[in-house]
Amino acid sequence: MTYTAPANRRGLSHFERFDMSTELAAAYAAVPEIAAAETRLSEAKRLVAETPEAVAPEAARENVITEAVAAFVDSGAFPSDVGRRAVEAFRSAEATGQELVARKRAVTGAEWALYNALTDHSGAVLSHLAGRLTA
Repeated sequence: MTYTAPANRRGLSHFERFDMSTELAAAYAAVPEIAAAETRLSEAKRLVAETPEAVAPEAARENVITEAVAAFVDSGAFPSDVGRRAVEAFRSAEATGQELVARKRAVTGAEWALYNALTDHSGAVLSHLAGRLTA
């Protein structure tokens, strides 16, 4: 288990420069709210990684139109459904792009939820660490 803090303006987490000790990681795992927040963050990152490659809606529409023009030039017959196919390609690409936006926002929300859990439950983490030190 690793903790990744929300990124700063330069895109680097303040904690990425430091290795988390195994004791601190165990202390985080001992607090259910922190463990749950870490799980949600991992899941959100997995969702982003699994999002299909997005094509710009305009490019998807243009590809359909370009294919229709090429078919017309080659055969002399213009496809009757080019408008419908162009709109469908645009909508599909837009939906994929919006899905990616939503999933990236889920990562940001999960990062902040983890940050809040770490802040709210820091006393429990410190108590766990104190117990380990006295053991």
